[in-house]
Amino acid sequence: MTHAQPSQPNPNYGDGLSIAFELVATPAVFGLMGYGLDRWLGTSPILTIALSLVTFCTVVGLTIWRYGTEMERVDAERREARAAAGRRAARWEVERPERRFSVDTDSSGSTGAIA
Repeated sequence: MTHAQPSQPNPNYGDGLSIAFELVATPAVFGLMGYGLDRWLGTSPILTIALSLVTFCTVVGLTIWRYGTEMERVDAERREARAAAGRRAARWEVERPERRFSVDTDSSGSTGAIA
């Protein structure tokens, strides 16, 4: 009887969860700060809305920037790996294997079947 290996957690799960938390929690915190300032200054919810929107736009911009830099890094690694692997043969340069199926032509005149 063999014991199954425990499944390994996805290493990128924590990254996605932290980004989602950052997208929601940071504007909420700044919105609460704006609400407190609005109450203290006696203004309408201008600061609440302004701080929430500015923070949300900043977090979205940072997330897009991080994604772009990560994709550039991955692309650079792939280019380096391809350069290290050397030149690949083009499609027309690769020898093709023989046909996998042969047609069985019987001397009895049958239509033939795949063997």
